[in-house]
Amino acid sequence: MATKLFKSLVTLGTGGAVSTGVYLTKEYWWPDDRKITRSISRALIEDQYVLLDASKPDDWSSVFEKYKVANPDGAKDVSQLQKECKELLSKELNKDNYKKARMWCVESQSVAQKLGLFNRSALSTDSTTDDDKWKSKIESHKSSLAPNKLNHTFGDTEEQNLKAIKEKCSELSKKTNTDDTFESDFETSLSWCSVDIPNSN
Repeated sequence: MATKLFKSLVTLGTGGAVSTGVYLTKEYWWPDDRKITRSISRALIEDQYVLLDASKPDDWSSVFEKYKVANPDGAKDVSQLQKECKELLSKELNKDNYKKARMWCVESQSVAQKLGLFNRSALSTDSTTDDDKWKSKIESHKSSLAPNKLNHTFGDTEEQNLKAIKEKCSELSKKTNTDDTFESDFETSLSWCSVDIPNSN
């Protein structure tokens, strides 16, 4: 069964002003280590990542350039990184090895791209088109029960709040899987920077 990323709809609101949103938590989508039976490669595929293909050297070279910066004492060339990835991907799933493989053994993926894979659409950060939806997000964010919060405290000035949430979400949308905090960045973006894509049926 594919990794379950989405938790039930949660209602946040006070005084009759109610907003709903889908969110996820690490505790929900990451199973207890004692129950893990999947390989890392299977888990990554289920989580909508694309494993790097040995027949696409340009993709490997691009990842390796970032890898060298983050791991100066690690693999010395692409072939060595490929070998390490092959070993990692065959291992039984655990958090540390999953993270390594997610960073260095899959095709590049941004937070914005990942949202689309889970039927979510990022709210516009460069226009006023989605301002009503942004305002709803801001009000929900003020709740002490709100999950996966942005690194920001919203005040009482609507214009400043809109500017701040758009800036924060724009920054998050550009984060990629080679960033250490990619999973938490995605969770935050999913909760506060996106909405469900309407069903076309």
